[in-house]
Amino acid sequence: MACMSYPFGMRSFQVRYLLTWAAICGVVLVSCTVVRPNSAEAALPQFHTDAADNGSASLTQEDLAPTTVAASSSLPSTSGIDDDDPRRQYDVRHYDLDLTLDPEKQTISGSVRIDLTVLEALDAIVLDVYPNLEIVEVVADTFEVRNVVRIDSRQIRVELGQFLLDETETYLLVRYRGEPGPTFFSNWTVWDTHGEAPNDGPVIATISTPDRAGQWWPCKDTPQDKATTSVQVTTRDDLIVTSNGLLEERIENGDGTATTRFRTEYPMATYNVSLAMSDYATWTDTYTSAQTGVQFPIDHFVYPEDLADAQVDLPAAMEAMDVFEELFGPYPFANTDIRVERYGHAEVNWSGAMEHQTMTSLGNSFIRGNGTTAWAVAHELAHQWFGNCVTPENFDDIWLNEGFATYCEALFAESRGGLAAYHDWMRNRRFSIFLEGPIVEPTATFGATVYWKGAWVLHGLRWILREEMGEEAGDETLFQILREQVQGGDRQYGNATTTEFIFLAETLAGMDLRWYFGPWLYGDGRPTVRWDWRPASSDGRQVQLNLDQSLAPLVYPNGKPFPTSPDFYPLPWEVRLYSANGDSSSTVVWQSAEQTETVIQANFAVDRVALDPDRWFLATLERGTGISDSGILAPFTNPIGGTGTRLAYDVGSLGSQVDIELFDTQGRRIVQLVEQDTRPGLHWVDWDGRMDSGETAPSGVYFVRARQTGAAGREEVRRLVIVR
Repeated sequence: MACMSYPFGMRSFQVRYLLTWAAICGVVLVSCTVVRPNSAEAALPQFHTDAADNGSASLTQEDLAPTTVAASSSLPSTSGIDDDDPRRQYDVRHYDLDLTLDPEKQTISGSVRIDLTVLEALDAIVLDVYPNLEIVEVVADTFEVRNVVRIDSRQIRVELGQFLLDETETYLLVRYRGEPGPTFFSNWTVWDTHGEAPNDGPVIATISTPDRAGQWWPCKDTPQDKATTSVQVTTRDDLIVTSNGLLEERIENGDGTATTRFRTEYPMATYNVSLAMSDYATWTDTYTSAQTGVQFPIDHFVYPEDLADAQVDLPAAMEAMDVFEELFGPYPFANTDIRVERYGHAEVNWSGAMEHQTMTSLGNSFIRGNGTTAWAVAHELAHQWFGNCVTPENFDDIWLNEGFATYCEALFAESRGGLAAYHDWMRNRRFSIFLEGPIVEPTATFGATVYWKGAWVLHGLRWILREEMGEEAGDETLFQILREQVQGGDRQYGNATTTEFIFLAETLAGMDLRWYFGPWLYGDGRPTVRWDWRPASSDGRQVQLNLDQSLAPLVYPNGKPFPTSPDFYPLPWEVRLYSANGDSSSTVVWQSAEQTETVIQANFAVDRVALDPDRWFLATLERGTGISDSGILAPFTNPIGGTGTRLAYDVGSLGSQVDIELFDTQGRRIVQLVEQDTRPGLHWVDWDGRMDSGETAPSGVYFVRARQTGAAGREEVRRLVIVR
């Protein structure tokens, strides 16, 4: 929902990428090295693995199963199916809706035939249907329906006169009537008008995401059970109706009404079934796939007053189709082995858009006549691969829809303007204060975290693959992962989960990636990294780099997803070193501990340092050590309990040394924490609360004294309280 192979070919894309990279930097790339500090090698599993050793060849999907599976109370209750849910007892094969809509009375009536297969013996069938719909009658295939009982505000139970054994194929025909809505979104109106009187016209449009299909038709409303669908609508004959799939027929009934029938041969989640009708102006573009040679229509349904503007804005779908077909494979719903269907847009009154399968409902706010909303057109089209062809099993994994489609906005920008445009698109959308909380089991199903933090996960993955494999191979691997996500295994026209995606990425990359996906997908917020650098040699060719993530500890709101999930964000940072005359070299430093310090060697005297200059990671970067220019110690936790504390200290310039000691109130030294450290830059020392004697220091007041000797000699004393 809104809110690659490229036209120039993959090899051309890679050459163009390298040229663009140099243009962005505006410098001479002198060298590129990788620095992996030794300070915390034991803190985490091996990052870089060979498949034959610790990589994907030895992994199974069971290895990736989260250790904690907790349902979020903020999610719809029907977003997935629990093990004891009675809807697990049957599988829907096909829905056939036959509806009559009355724009004046704002009512709906009709029936839905539900063809199903019994998976477990049952004597009742539970359906999702809200109280705004009155059940008139339920008719079964060859067995008796004894009773229809409302379970709660979402579901009914159809009680049968006999047990149906597993593998039984049968159907229910449910006749009903009522007033659809309200929808999940408060600013969506099912019954509305467009234009200004006397030239205004009616608009009738449905939206079912995430769990509101049952507000306008009885069904099994879960993304886990996809089925083919037919929709037949009878309404005023001056209205044009559109829905999913292909138009099969339109019949003028001779009484002021017309009946229009659509059908899709592709499995579809219930939240994607839609209707839109108005006095639309229409036109059709014909798309010819460069991948398959297959032609299919792109149909547009817009308000008459918006026709001219729409004909400027909506052809962006043709351009985006080129990009996404090359990146992810042919448009999923023009598969000649099934049926060549279409794509299209139906204008609705809304500030957003919804990627209904093969027929996006596009809010009128995106029709402007200046082409500035091409990103939204591309976003919704991307959902036909990510969300519609491959659908998450439940809305805990909605980032597989929205994060992926949002990332496709950046790929679409890259297809137009190269890597510079790609980076600009990501950078310009990294500052949202709402990018908090986990991506999986999100606090808000359609919040910025799911969309933009989700997109940044893929963006960062691209950098990790490029760093590990090289730019060309890394990009090829990323796009292979995205292609396989929609084409591989049994995912195509089916369902997927986050753990399956992690397994897929590790398999194709040949490396363990749980250290990356764990914090970013299941952790809260984003890392805050305080960093600093200073010369580490007299000729300026060595620099000391310090990285500190301790300001905002990583939290897993629902528990660690994997046993080895780290307590911080391990990241391969690009560090770009600049000379005074503009030469540069790029170095990759792995932050393999919460605090990391390392010395980087350059081929020139370093004048300036940039951390993550192209912004591959969604991190808050703060320059500075947290130590004043005249100080030695940074602020530390005070008072402390029985676990001790960590001190940050600054050695300062070359030729200096630092000693840190702890004294009691009698002036007696109880422990020496640092002795004659001569390494310039920021460092850390952990104190476990024990004295030099080995005994635990008792509760009380103590003093930390830090002394720096040398050319810039100084002393600093801080009070420390221990409470046990």
